[in-house]
Amino acid sequence: HGQQHHLQQGPQQYPQHPPIHQHQFQQPPVSNGNRGHYDGESSSSRSTGSVNNPSDLIPVYIDKGDHGFGFTIHQSTAGQRIKSVMDRSRCSHLLEGDLIVQINNEPLQHKSHAETVALLKSVPAHTRTLLLINRSEPDPKRKDK
Repeated sequence: HGQQHHLQQGPQQYPQHPPIHQHQFQQPPVSNGNRGHYDGESSSSRSTGSVNNPSDLIPVYIDKGDHGFGFTIHQSTAGQRIKSVMDRSRCSHLLEGDLIVQINNEPLQHKSHAETVALLKSVPAHTRTLLLINRSEPDPKRKDK
């Protein structure tokens, strides 16, 4: 009789431990908080990176002629834009107001109007030149002088 009583006591002691472990397990909803933070990060970096996003840029190849490229540029709030296109056949892919982001491998982000003109003039005649154009953002303050 005494032996049976002893066996019953053993199993009863076990169930008291697991509930404590389970309770600790359920408490931290860490994965949720982390995911929210991560989403915020990726969307903010996407909005700042969109300006340099290559998918917005249109590559335009133009052969420089004896008298230049056949277009003029002007300084805008966003950078150097196409002011007018004189040689339509050569510059068929250019539109007035196009923002020039890069000439060959030279980014124009921090270049002045004079530096950009000098860069275009430094290209030898009859040389194919790559212009990277951004057409997605129109110039808000268009001043025609």
